[in-house]
Amino acid sequence: MSLVASLQASGQLTAARDEIDRCVGRHPEGAEVWHVLGVLALEMGEHQRALDAFQRALSLAPDSVETRRSYLMALEYNPGVSDQARLAAAKEWGQWASELARRCANLLQRQKHAPSHPRKLRLGFVSADLCSHPVGLFLRPVLQALDSSRFEVFCYSHGGRDDNVRSELRKACYWRDITLLDDFAAAQRIVDQSKGVRVNKIRYNEDI
Repeated sequence: MSLVASLQASGQLTAARDEIDRCVGRHPEGAEVWHVLGVLALEMGEHQRALDAFQRALSLAPDSVETRRSYLMALEYNPGVSDQARLAAAKEWGQWASELARRCANLLQRQKHAPSHPRKLRLGFVSADLCSHPVGLFLRPVLQALDSSRFEVFCYSHGGRDDNVRSELRKACYWRDITLLDDFAAAQRIVDQSKGVRVNKIRYNEDI
């Protein structure tokens, strides 16, 4: 998959698509490879192929926010899709999001927050940019400055690249890679592994 990303970043879209096609052949049950195929097809103007790939990815990982968002975007770009079909898909998104929020809320409500004895304050950060990115660069001195006798820090990474900033972040926290998990599974992992963690999802808006 790293080769696909490198080819795509360098503008070699046909070569990237050929490589992801090979990945699909090797891992036909992998939701991520179908998602990447959809992204490439959309970028190349292959609208129907993009929709087919996203639908396949969603059949394998129905709670993937990223794939659902990409699927809705692909509908907007496809001239063969009617306004009624786009509206129906948007309503389906709303129903799915409401149900996912309810499940996550129920899961977190079952968490017990009252320890029987004093303990360190546990903090959690969720981001796709825990690397050499404004988010990672901002967070690095924050984590390094926290008093380890008073705080336990957990970082939940769902994307980004391995670099020196990520390496330093990993040394300053309990690192959890949730890249391949959907939202509900990620919430379950946070609850199971880190009881009582206060989690903050970090985003960086490049338009600000």
